[in-house]
Amino acid sequence: ERERTLFCSSYDALGAYRQKGIDLYSTLWLRWRLDQRVIASINREVPIEVQYESLGTYHEIYDHYRVVRSVKKGMLCIYIRTTVGHISFYREIEEAVQ
Repeated sequence: ERERTLFCSSYDALGAYRQKGIDLYSTLWLRWRLDQRVIASINREVPIEVQYESLGTYHEIYDHYRVVRSVKKGMLCIYIRTTVGHISFYREIEEAVQ
């Protein structure tokens, strides 16, 4: 399964879809900028798994998102679990509202 696929932007995910790298319903991890709306439940949930890296970075994995943290700098970024279909749908809504 391609659930481990990470994308830094929705443009990258849509590009992979157009190039047939993933399909419309493939589960993927999309990087969510920290200045965007932050998931409200981050401080209330307990992670399903925590993965540690050698230089002090670790990943807290939850059901629908993962948080990348540093021992020294705190939260570095958030990845949300989604699909290309959801990304396309929300893009169309954003464009219609503007």
